[in-house]
Amino acid sequence: FFQEIQGQAAERLLKVQRLNHGTAVPQGSVTALPVTLAAAGPFESVYLFLNDLRHMPRLVKIEQLNIMATEDPGVCEAEITMRIYSSAQQEAGA
Repeated sequence: FFQEIQGQAAERLLKVQRLNHGTAVPQGSVTALPVTLAAAGPFESVYLFLNDLRHMPRLVKIEQLNIMATEDPGVCEAEITMRIYSSAQQEAGA
């Protein structure tokens, strides 16, 4: 799944600076995985990437989003804190 996130970011011309995950937490019949992504690129690319997350095969909940301007015109930095949810079937690859 992380390769898919990195692939989507690359398709949107975002440079991934950091992609970290925490410990998966069972929540009833699903598991929530905390993930933090830091990337840089054009604002439109950040917007399109966020939209892409809506269409991922797993539920992605954005918990925090910080977008900051950089000294490079046309480039911003985004830090996204999210939870990625999966069921036991998804984890088994079904």
